[in-house]
Amino acid sequence: MSAATLIPAAGPLADATAGGHLELVSQFEVLPGGHVNPHSHPTHEFYLVRSGRGLMTVGERAWEIVPGDLVTIPSEVVHSLEPVGDEPIRCFCFAVGDAGAGPVDYGTDGTEDASGLASADRSALADSPDSPVESAPATLPPLQVRNPRDHEPAMEHLGTVAVWWTVPPRELRDATLGGRLTAVTRHDWTAGGKRDIPASPALRVYCVLDGVGEVVAGDRRRALGDDDVVLLAPGVAHRFDGPLSLIAIDYEVTA
Repeated sequence: MSAATLIPAAGPLADATAGGHLELVSQFEVLPGGHVNPHSHPTHEFYLVRSGRGLMTVGERAWEIVPGDLVTIPSEVVHSLEPVGDEPIRCFCFAVGDAGAGPVDYGTDGTEDASGLASADRSALADSPDSPVESAPATLPPLQVRNPRDHEPAMEHLGTVAVWWTVPPRELRDATLGGRLTAVTRHDWTAGGKRDIPASPALRVYCVLDGVGEVVAGDRRRALGDDDVVLLAPGVAHRFDGPLSLIAIDYEVTA
């Protein structure tokens, strides 16, 4: 068993995300020859590279990213991504909305006009009657398991970019409003034994990177495999069984 802290609980990101909300959890794929055009949002975004290599540009900085890398994109900073080589790049993504920021519309991400659309304009579009995503009740179910591959992509751009929303924008807005990101940790657990996780005041989101197993919370038991995303409400103790590699996101929710 091993654990690696990717974003510490006590650090600048905890302060920067204070008072915000968990905006979305997603997975996206960019095929060779495609690219995500420059864009920005009033959110802190985090990309974890699942497979493939890419050229990541954040503000004035550009560098190659590879599997296992976690990219942190500050709020309102223009960023873009394109694959490197002959393989698609696939990333797990989550975003924390800024304190006081309105809903974000992601309908233009990756399109040619994305860089020219201001955040205020996107927020106005997100509030339009045609917008399909509604916020969930503030009380969360104790345990949910979702897989992006159970659904068609929520967005596709230019035939080369596909986005699956595991937690769509705004679904957790009311339930997480006023909270903050407190930690991101990677866990690698070998076969055998059980891993008991005590209850926490944080909403916990896990992404399965590799392996098969189960998650147990009270009398609820769910099978797990690659790409599964586990959502656990605050205050829910749980257990993982089986050889698993996971990314754990802790998001502190105010009472």
